[in-house]
Amino acid sequence: MCSLSYLPQKEGFILSHNRDELPQRESSSTLEEREDFGLKGFFPQDLKAGGTWMGVHESGWTLCLLNGGSIPYLRKLPYAYSRGKVILNFFQNPNLEELQKESFEGVEPFTLILARAGELWQLQHDPNANHWKALNPNEAHFWSSTKLYHPNIRAAREARFRRWLGRQETISAGLIESFHLDRQLSAKEGGLLLDSGFILETVSFCQAEYQNNQLDFRYHYLLQDQKDQKSILL
Repeated sequence: MCSLSYLPQKEGFILSHNRDELPQRESSSTLEEREDFGLKGFFPQDLKAGGTWMGVHESGWTLCLLNGGSIPYLRKLPYAYSRGKVILNFFQNPNLEELQKESFEGVEPFTLILARAGELWQLQHDPNANHWKALNPNEAHFWSSTKLYHPNIRAAREARFRRWLGRQETISAGLIESFHLDRQLSAKEGGLLLDSGFILETVSFCQAEYQNNQLDFRYHYLLQDQKDQKSILL
């Protein structure tokens, strides 16, 4: 739950995510589907805790969750439930106003990004407070997990993202994927892809692309080189 980029498009957006995790922590190799009150959602599943880190929903929302809120913290086990359940719980009631009333008391800190046509929101859940922020959906944004990465590393990653973005004449989903999975620059130099030389590895890549009332969700489980894709017409 580690690196996330948001790029606006003429008629939509592209949200792309690298998941950095212990390779022995298993994930689904394909996208899972669930239906609540007649609306479907698609997501990769963490097989240990049953939650997810990213998903798309027929309500039009795309959500992505990263470990850690706005400040460093020490873990205080046990937690009320896995933060990976936050997205799945939202699928049951995809109402932003109701979500903003949630305290998430007893849930480990996280950062949640919610995007849909014309809207972009950020929630940073800290041990004693929630911080909601409406972001500009017409600007590019970049995040790295505050739990896993030192502020200097996060700053270096975002700086590289901004430099890369400034060199692009046009943006496509494929170009963004190549940036996220670029092996030419090491993680120590600001690269996003973690390989077997680290305790954690980049185990998967997810990408949601919204264009012309269609939401395409792509999932690449890198450890098994398995790919899956689902589309939602809105």
